[in-house]
Amino acid sequence: MGGMNKKYVVIVGLVLVFLLGAFLMNLSRNKTEDLSGVQLTDDQSVYEDEIYVLGVEGTVEFFLYNFFMSAPPDSDPGALTGAVSLVSEGARVAMGGFPTSADLAAFVGVQDIPDEGFEIGDVVYLKNAATGVEDEAATVEVTLMYSGGDTVRVFSLSKVRGHWLIDEISSL
Repeated sequence: MGGMNKKYVVIVGLVLVFLLGAFLMNLSRNKTEDLSGVQLTDDQSVYEDEIYVLGVEGTVEFFLYNFFMSAPPDSDPGALTGAVSLVSEGARVAMGGFPTSADLAAFVGVQDIPDEGFEIGDVVYLKNAATGVEDEAATVEVTLMYSGGDTVRVFSLSKVRGHWLIDEISSL
C-alpha cells in the first residue's frame, strides 16, 4: 500500500472515530441506568432498543472503533459497552462475563492500539456450525497497522437473531 493510501486510511479512521465518539457521548448522556451488573445473552444488547443491524464488516469496524476508544489513557466506558455488545455470549463468558478494556485487548491479541489504523481484508461466508445454515457464519481478515509493522487478525463471526456477533479473534 502506498504512503498516500495509508494517510487516507488513517484520516478516514480518525474521522470515523470522532463521529463514533460523538454518537456514543450522546448515547451515554441519554442513558441513566447502571449497566455494570447486566448479563448479556446472544439475543440482547446493552443498546437493544437502539441497535442497528450491521453487516459483517460493519460489526468488525464498529467493534474496533469502540475497542480503540475504550483503551487507556482516555478510556470511554460507553465505548467499552459498545464493543462488548458486539461479542457473542460464549466470548463474553470466556472473558469473565463483563470484560474490561484489558480483557478486550487480550481477546484481540494486542497490547497497543494500532498507531496507523486498520484495514478490512477478505470476508468469507461460511455455514454456521451450530445451525447448519449457509452464510450465517463468516471470517474477516483485518490488518492492524503499526509504524513498526503490520499484524493480521482473523475475526470469526456468527449471525444470531439477525445480528453478527464476534465469536473469536485469532492470529494469521
